[in-house]
Amino acid sequence: MYTNCYLATEMTTLTLCPPYEALDLCIKLLDLEVKSIATKAGVSESQISRYRKGKADMGTESFRKLIQALPEKAKNVMVKCLVSEEMTKEEVFLSLTK
Repeated sequence: MYTNCYLATEMTTLTLCPPYEALDLCIKLLDLEVKSIATKAGVSESQISRYRKGKADMGTESFRKLIQALPEKAKNVMVKCLVSEEMTKEEVFLSLTK
């Protein structure tokens, strides 16, 4: 089912998952197109890329629009990650793959 075994193995790590990593996992595991998300959210692809790498923050309004542009499963993970601030990579992985 998973074409990238390393990615699946990495996701079972019991470390906390900051929102930028959760977004990166959502995009990778759900095979989302960044261009489509960027267009829907009204933000640039490069801004999303920098955020996913942890190299830049997004403004509150841009981040809200970004989350709204995600499919429901990814949106739920992002909101849970932001609210609880205690999701592990494993929990994100399981939420996205069940």
